[in-house]
Amino acid sequence: MDAGFIVNDATVAGVTTTYVLAQAVLLHEDAAIDANSKAMPQAVYVSHADVVVDETVATCATLSAMLTWDAAGNEIMAGPSNAAPVAAGMTDISLRMCTIKFDGWLRAPAVQTTKGKCYMFLKTDAGTVTVTKVRLYWLARQ
Repeated sequence: MDAGFIVNDATVAGVTTTYVLAQAVLLHEDAAIDANSKAMPQAVYVSHADVVVDETVATCATLSAMLTWDAAGNEIMAGPSNAAPVAAGMTDISLRMCTIKFDGWLRAPAVQTTKGKCYMFLKTDAGTVTVTKVRLYWLARQ
């Protein structure tokens, strides 16, 4: 079996209590961000995502996410997830981190925007955050 993860290469500010199209987090292979990231195959098991956000307003207690194959947010890939409890960073308490579980075997449809990439939409239970880091873990059969 082959395994890996894809990452974001840009921060996304202004994430609040609803999913917003303009706040899509693009996930893909990016060796400049993490040399261990690998392109996601077209048929894949998606287990979970590690998410780190920086709080800008108030304190969020949970994060929820959904994944889509397309940039328009209309072709669901996985989710919406259950609300995942967040933990504060050890040295920077404005950072909040969690693991969001997806747990599913998927196959990319013809409408996928770009092969090997997907989009994550996040929402908080309260407050406003900036998404700083996402790692979406996958597993493929050989």
